Amino acid sequence: LPLVLFILCLVFRSVILGFVAFVPTGLTLMIIFGLMGLMPRDLPMDMASSMLSSIALGVGIDYAIHFLWRTRESDIGSAMQSTGRAILINALEITAGFGVLSFATIVPVSRFGILIAITLLVAAVASLVFLPALLSWTRKTSTS
Repeated sequence: LPLVLFILCLVFRSVILGFVAFVPTGLTLMIIFGLMGLMPRDLPMDMASSMLSSIALGVGIDYAIHFLWRTRESDIGSAMQSTGRAILINALEITAGFGVLSFATIVPVSRFGILIAITLLVAAVASLVFLPALLSWTRKTSTS
């Protein structure tokens, strides 16, 4: 996680934008692992659940980078219309694809499908809700 944050700060040439890009991913990881801890039966830390964090990290950062890069070229509204729509469609398509794994008879595969589907939706919502809000807030505080 620290390495990803460092790379984001380098890519955007701003510590603030690096942290803004990191928020949806951090939030996604907290929500997913919080849900895993709240589930009634204990989820073992097996191969499926350990792969979850790396996938959540990659997808969350990917959505954030696409959105932030688009806002550099235009305003937040047009980024929501173009990139936001693409993020939402991508998340729904991949969620449906991994959701099929929930019907698997092998329990770790089924659990992996469910967790990845939830992770993708949470990452998309976090990117589409928190990124515009954080960008608006950081732009207001930097101009005042």
